[in-house]
Amino acid sequence: AIGLFASAITENQIVSFLVAVFLCFILFMGPDLLASFQAVGALEGPLKAIGIQEHYRSISRGVVDLRDLLYFGGVITIALLLTRTALQSRTW
Repeated sequence: AIGLFASAITENQIVSFLVAVFLCFILFMGPDLLASFQAVGALEGPLKAIGIQEHYRSISRGVVDLRDLLYFGGVITIALLLTRTALQSRTW
């Protein structure tokens, strides 16, 4: 779904791929990197909950938690809604 969004906002396939990789990298590493700063303090838990790594760890152990399914479903839904908005905003 993130790749679809990247494809909807760019005209070039290579640029679309690079944008999708960048967005996935930010979603994968960004929240954990932000949570590692000491200045964040009490926001460490919520920041880690936003990132993919926290949810991926439990699924990789074989534990399918409803929170993880809702997280991934939410990410997919948001990306698809952004894609629809980007496509509707184009003038044909």
